[in-house]
Amino acid sequence: MDGVTSEWKYRIKGQVIAGGKVEIIAKLSPTGKLFIITVYVP
Repeated sequence: MDGVTSEWKYRIKGQVIAGGKVEIIAKLSPTGKLFIITVYVP
C-alpha cells in the first residue's frame, strides 16, 4: 500500500524475450483495469 495515496500498488517482475529482466509498477483502477505506472530494468 502506498503510504501517501493509500492505494495498493503492485510490482510485477518478469523476463523479456531477449532474456533480460524487467519490472512493472501498476495499480488497479476503479473500473478494475490494470493501470501501468512505470516500467523499468532493475
